[in-house]
Amino acid sequence: MPGRIGKLAPQSASAWRWPTAPPKAVLPSYGPCCWPRAMCEVSSPGRSFLRGCSRRRLAGRPLPWFATEKAEQGAFAAFLGVEIDAHKNRWTALAVGDCCLVHVDDVGKRMRAVETFPLQRSSQFTMSPYLIGSRSDDESLKDRIQVSKGSLRDGDMLLLATDAMAAWLLKRHEEGRPLWKWLYRKLGTPESFAAMVAYGRKNGLRNDDFTLVRVIHHDSRVEAKES
Repeated sequence: MPGRIGKLAPQSASAWRWPTAPPKAVLPSYGPCCWPRAMCEVSSPGRSFLRGCSRRRLAGRPLPWFATEKAEQGAFAAFLGVEIDAHKNRWTALAVGDCCLVHVDDVGKRMRAVETFPLQRSSQFTMSPYLIGSRSDDESLKDRIQVSKGSLRDGDMLLLATDAMAAWLLKRHEEGRPLWKWLYRKLGTPESFAAMVAYGRKNGLRNDDFTLVRVIHHDSRVEAKES
């Protein structure tokens, strides 16, 4: 089951497309052993500005000078891709930038973060991460790709999050106030995601756009065919 999330840099040339196509998970077909939940939200200030740029572009009017300047530089985005082999109970992730994967196990009474990739601590997030550029050459991009792999047990949870959401979740984890159990048990509807974002904005979550994908893994039981 492949899944991908990406985040377009708000200052990049293609950001005007966000009002009609906000950053979101791309989740092709998946088997009965996994249930992904993808939620996203675009911040209000960014939404208003981007709608204005979109209207100008659609009406054939010139963009503001700073938007034109950014258009000449091209578009930039972070990327995180995850492939899950449900039969072998393994995942493989590829990342460029600061979208993050968090692997949380469901073994025992205390859920714990087994792996965080590609960043491990909230302090590692910066305002200038390396991003994929539409005009970048393949050689420079190849040096920036990071790969990680892990094993899954029944009940494990994978979270794929864009930068602001990932930084906040890791910060809470570092402070001994993780949200893993809440995300595992209660995240499942747009309303529950909106409630979490509203709570987060009052408790340290940076005002930004957010995307979060949740995957709960269950062991695949494949019966051997009779010869």
